[in-house]
Amino acid sequence: MLRLANISNVREDLERFLDARDVRAFLQKTNMDGFELLLHGSGSTDILPRGTVCGVHLDYHPSWIPFWLGDEERQRDNFGSLEAASLVMGAKSKEEFIANYRRQLDLAETHGALYAVFHVSESSLQETVSYRFHYTDEEVIDAALEVINAIFDGSRRSILFLTENLWWPGFSFSSPLMTARLIQGIQYKNKGIMLDIGHLMHTNLAVASYDDALTYIESMLDRHAELCRHIKGVHLHQTFSGPRVQEMVLKNIRLSGDYSRRLMQIYEEIMQIDAHQPFLHAGIARLINRIAPEYLVYEFITLSRDQHERFLMQQNEFLT
Repeated sequence: MLRLANISNVREDLERFLDARDVRAFLQKTNMDGFELLLHGSGSTDILPRGTVCGVHLDYHPSWIPFWLGDEERQRDNFGSLEAASLVMGAKSKEEFIANYRRQLDLAETHGALYAVFHVSESSLQETVSYRFHYTDEEVIDAALEVINAIFDGSRRSILFLTENLWWPGFSFSSPLMTARLIQGIQYKNKGIMLDIGHLMHTNLAVASYDDALTYIESMLDRHAELCRHIKGVHLHQTFSGPRVQEMVLKNIRLSGDYSRRLMQIYEEIMQIDAHQPFLHAGIARLINRIAPEYLVYEFITLSRDQHERFLMQQNEFLT
């Protein structure tokens, strides 16, 4: 099992390092085998030495289905205009949308990455604070299957492709039926699941402690039975989000302004719901041993290199 730290190609993340030698020093100090690299935009990754990027997290658009389905009304509602929707998607057509993901997979292969991660989820900005969703799990999964199968159509790639669970409509790992629908629908052979522990916790607002979380996650593994063999990686973090979500929904927040302004309005809410903190409980070792992933990613949100190092070392204490 490889233990990996998360990092992105956003300038603020990579400026934490002086050079490639400093990157390796960070990994050695924290006892990490490498990184899972989140791609967002076109930031350079040249500072990361080849061999240190073991996985690549493909870019993610929280609301993309209206663009994919050509639903112009919902695009205008979500983004303000069709032009704004294209800017956020980074594409003006389905073909360009698919080409963007293929370029990201090319970059993953350039780094020598062993796997790639893809979110299967859909939520508009307003839906993230109202929890009143337009699309069903089935609709999101089926649209995602169109995208995934188009990405790999005619491909000779061999990289492991992992789908990640979220708590919005789509793949949440809370329904074995939906999990099977997704996995069985992917035509690409080298596939699996990146099970996100923190995201799974968000699907049960009654989870209020580490013991609650461990019990709930174990129950989801029990329900998934033989489907658990598809779990190849784990994103490890936690946030006890139940009270915050309930409070947020009761506030009946109505977003206003253009897309950028509305995004800023939900930022604080989302950061508190999905804070990506270390999972500091002795029971986590038993859970990880049960899952036996090939890749264990300590996926934390941090404000500095010092904090990132501290979180990684704190998590290591519970997984010796």
